[in-house]
Amino acid sequence: MVNIDDYMQRLQLVLQQVFGNRLLYLGLQGSYRRGEETPTSDIDAMVILDYFTIQDMDLYRKTVTNLTPEEQTCGFICGKQELLHWNPGEICQLIHETKDYYGNLKDFVPEYTLQDVKNHIKVNVGNLYHGLCHEFIHSSQGVEKEQLQFAYKSIFYLLQNLHFIRTGKFILKKQDLASYLEGLDLQVLQTAESVKIKEFNGQHAFQLLFGWCQQVLHTIDC
Repeated sequence: MVNIDDYMQRLQLVLQQVFGNRLLYLGLQGSYRRGEETPTSDIDAMVILDYFTIQDMDLYRKTVTNLTPEEQTCGFICGKQELLHWNPGEICQLIHETKDYYGNLKDFVPEYTLQDVKNHIKVNVGNLYHGLCHEFIHSSQGVEKEQLQFAYKSIFYLLQNLHFIRTGKFILKKQDLASYLEGLDLQVLQTAESVKIKEFNGQHAFQLLFGWCQQVLHTIDC
C-alpha cells in the first residue's frame, strides 16, 4: 500500500511546480483518510485551484499518473468559484471527511445548516427509493445484484449524515459508526459491506434497503 503522507507531500510539491500559486488547497478523503485502506484502495485527493480549465484537468491527470498507478488515483479537483457556489447540503460531508494537507478547506466552502443536510439526505434517499422501485417493476429479472451493489455504495455516507443531524457528531470510520447504530440503520450498514461480495441474498438486501428508504423518508423531519 501507499505511504499516504509521503504521497500527499510529493503530490503537493509537484502540483506547486505545475500550477504555482494557483494551487489553493490539497486534502485527502476516502479510505486512506479513514485509515481503512486496502491494497486496492483509491487515493482520493481533493484539489482546489484559483480557477479550473480543461487544460488544467489534463495537466492534473498527467501529474497524478506520474506519481502512482493511474487506476489508484481518484478524488476531486475544482476551481475556487465553483466550490464557493456548491450545494450547501454536501458541505457537511465534505468538511468532516477531508483532511487538510495544504490550506484550510473551510476557507473555500459555503456555509451550511442542518436543514441543508436534511435536504441532501432526502434528495439522495428519494432517488435511491425511486431507483429501487423502477428496477423492480420494469426489469424482467427484478433488481439485479450488480444494481444492488451500486445502490448500497452510498449507504455509509447517508448514515454518517443522518447520525450527524440526530446527534451533532460526525463519525468518520465505518466500524465506529456501526457501534452507534441499531435497527434498520445497523442492518443496512452491515449489508452494505456484505454486498461487496458476489454471493449474497439479493432479495433480502433489496427488501432491507427499500424498507430503510421508507423509514428515513417517513422520519427525517420528525
